[in-house]
Amino acid sequence: MPTRRTQFPWRGLSLLIMKAFGLKGGPMYRLFGSAHYSYRELVYRDIIQGRSDPHMKVSGEKMLFIVNRLLCSMEENPWELPNAEEAK
Repeated sequence: MPTRRTQFPWRGLSLLIMKAFGLKGGPMYRLFGSAHYSYRELVYRDIIQGRSDPHMKVSGEKMLFIVNRLLCSMEENPWELPNAEEAK
């Protein structure tokens, strides 16, 4: 059975990331909630780096890299469970 490598455009991936992680974004993203403004927000936050086009296709490896950058940029450590003392 042949394998097919599916690639996703930056626009769709950025919208998926913004919605999946519940990121609020800037005023234009909050107003319209479109893929265009989600892409611009992730570029502004320096999650998406370098020269890229919103219609450029992204590989799965690059997608995992971007999600990792987002998790590392969050204020809290997403891999660490809260202490029992802090939960009280």
